[in-house]
Amino acid sequence: MKTSYNYDAQLGGDTDDMELCHRYGIDTSLAYTPQINEAIRLAVKSENVTDLLTGGYSDGQARSIADKHYQDAKSKAPN
Repeated sequence: MKTSYNYDAQLGGDTDDMELCHRYGIDTSLAYTPQINEAIRLAVKSENVTDLLTGGYSDGQARSIADKHYQDAKSKAPN
């Protein structure tokens, strides 16, 4: 059995790294490595930009908002 490094697993949850790779389109070579968390944050940031653009925000606004959320998530991440 491989060790999942995603934050849910680190906090006692049962989410498997490979599940998140498939969900977010992340390279599966990052599964079961600590690097998966940064890849997830970047994937979510990209999704947020797309969603904000679809919602009518300008490119600059969308990127600014998504970056703020990314920075917040990064600063609150468990070690």
